[in-house]
Amino acid sequence: MSPRHDERRGFSQHFGTNLAHPLLPALPLSYLAGAGESPWRLVVIIRGMPVRYLAAGLALFAASARADISLYFNDFQASVGSQWTSTSPYAWGQQSTPSPDDGSRKFLGYFGGNDVVTLTVADIPDEVTTLKLEFDAYLMWSWDGNDSRPVNDVLRGPDVFGFRYGAGGTPETESSWTFSHGNGDLSLQTYCDVLSSPCLPTTGAQERYTLGYRFEILPTEEDVGSTQAAPMDSVYHFVWEGARTGSTAAFSFYSNGLQVRSDLEFPYLDEAWGLDNVRLTAAIPEPETWALVAAGIALLAAGRRLRTRMA
Repeated sequence: MSPRHDERRGFSQHFGTNLAHPLLPALPLSYLAGAGESPWRLVVIIRGMPVRYLAAGLALFAASARADISLYFNDFQASVGSQWTSTSPYAWGQQSTPSPDDGSRKFLGYFGGNDVVTLTVADIPDEVTTLKLEFDAYLMWSWDGNDSRPVNDVLRGPDVFGFRYGAGGTPETESSWTFSHGNGDLSLQTYCDVLSSPCLPTTGAQERYTLGYRFEILPTEEDVGSTQAAPMDSVYHFVWEGARTGSTAAFSFYSNGLQVRSDLEFPYLDEAWGLDNVRLTAAIPEPETWALVAAGIALLAAGRRLRTRMA
């Protein structure tokens, strides 16, 4: 499966009293709760259906039921945690966005250049079969998207952000895109949500210009008059799903081609990024309830056969 943004479906399932399972499309079942009795005392009425078939169907239904468990979550309001590592040559950790000005919106950053940041989650239960990663990417300042025009003998872009599971390298385990806060005529991006690529700056963003970042440096660029002190930030939400490959999962987030300015107080003040609300969940089988029902029906079937033989 390929990485997905949140407009696409998740994989969590919810089961109620409706046995809507592909293997049980036409079971003539009804449920009755006697008046004054506990609603948990459900009576299964079988019309024209051999009990052994119902037992088998319920067992298969039980095997398909899933529950989501949380393996990791961090909104970086407290500590970063030892699960995180980075190749960044500069100091990184918990940061606060300029807006709101009370410093209450915290995230993991700042990253730039060709940095790689890795989350490693250990002790994943053996019964886990599917992993689901969700996170927010904060993009700050003058991301140039596909724009590769030189400025001061340095290419503006392409400015790339991506992430991968494990070693990556396949469409199922890695994706990357260009992102832009720039000129709609010159600085298009390849992250386009449901639109054709390339597309306009900030397409598909969950938030635009809400973090409080402004482009306040003075590079020698022909459009400096239009960008000086302009708001430049965006927030993207990503969802990825894939198969578990072991008891430890490593997710790497990275950038490529971002300008690193040694002439600035902090080299990433031109183009930077961060992470927030990182969540890893897993789908595991949850057969207990329906397995008990199936076992009960199977016992009924066995008793029925025994009575038939004794008659």
